[in-house]
Amino acid sequence: MLGPLPLPDARRDLLMSLIDDATLLDPHAPSMEAAVAGYRTARAGSTAHVLGSFLCPASRLIDLSGALVATMAAGETPWPITVVLEGDLGAAVTAEQAFAATMEPAARVVRAASLAAADPAAAMGMPVSALLDVASGPTREPKVAAQFLLDCGRTGLSVVPWGLDGAVRGADRPGILNLLGAAALAADAASETTVTAVLEESDPATFHLGRAGLTWRHRTIGAATLRRVRAAVMPAVATSHPTAVLADAAGLWCADIHRNE
Repeated sequence: MLGPLPLPDARRDLLMSLIDDATLLDPHAPSMEAAVAGYRTARAGSTAHVLGSFLCPASRLIDLSGALVATMAAGETPWPITVVLEGDLGAAVTAEQAFAATMEPAARVVRAASLAAADPAAAMGMPVSALLDVASGPTREPKVAAQFLLDCGRTGLSVVPWGLDGAVRGADRPGILNLLGAAALAADAASETTVTAVLEESDPATFHLGRAGLTWRHRTIGAATLRRVRAAVMPAVATSHPTAVLADAAGLWCADIHRNE
């Protein structure tokens, strides 16, 4: 006899495989070997359930192939890779195809991401997300980021914010809950003022993440909407400092932010 079905849990829907490792996008990035070793360590750690893909610029896929061939152990779980499009799209597509031919099934490209707003999905033949830099550039400003997320909601373009470093907004950039809450409200056609306010929020006590959904102040975003946002709008968020952000995300899964359930 089958047991009862597990209860839906918005925390799982929101946080599972959420945090992409964008170590290679850091201006002061370590060597490819060090970045690969760091991601492998995170995959084996206690926060592995919130770890997503490994971001790699298309121009460095050959280096990544070499590092993986030299270090992968027999039976190691396949690596999910996000290819960061840069420069000539044709060259990026060629690099991705060569990587796939060399590395699948040990490593598989799960999506592409681009700093350009245009979606080159037809050329790539795979899901493509826009990279939203929340640490520098125009989208560092909450109003600009809010407008970008609202545009994504209207056009169907998915987005991977990167550069975050915590659960809730710090001095100069939004956190995990700011971004996911803003994306969900934007997808539900909230006003620009509301989406901007969520991105500006720095008080963790105003958020509550529970089984039923995410509450910010007096607005609740249900589990079904959060699942839809993860699937179609914001499949991941990325950080160049994965260790601390993974710990924060795992903490959100396990601990109540505002009140006991």
